[in-house]
Amino acid sequence: LSNPSGKQDSMEEIHELVHEARLFGVDIKPPSLKLMNIDFTKDSDSSIAFGLSHIKGVGRTAISSLNRVAKSTSNHLDFLEASYSKANKAKLRSNVARALIKSGALDYLGHPRVKLLAEYELLNILTDRERDWLLCKIKKSKN
Repeated sequence: LSNPSGKQDSMEEIHELVHEARLFGVDIKPPSLKLMNIDFTKDSDSSIAFGLSHIKGVGRTAISSLNRVAKSTSNHLDFLEASYSKANKAKLRSNVARALIKSGALDYLGHPRVKLLAEYELLNILTDRERDWLLCKIKKSKN
């Protein structure tokens, strides 16, 4: 599955290989920021975990930012805060954050994708000051 990355129609070939794997009973798990696997990896239960770098919109250049975000993320609010944070230089490009949310890479946080995407988009239209104030208020209300 990792080999097609250099080919012209790599996404189509990966799509076909995933389909064939499912036909043979191999479970393909969705990508997960928790696993932080860049390429496809075989799990102990004979399933394959989808690689983060194979998500459309997430390239290998985003992986260093993803490492920093993954380390500081234990819930959806942490992800939202880390994706905009300038302090730890972990700010994600908006297309990368959207791709992660839509692909299910953040499902382990236990927050619905649609809701997480809506919250991300809301924070995206706010100014830095408004965003910081809102995230601070939300965190205080959770405690």
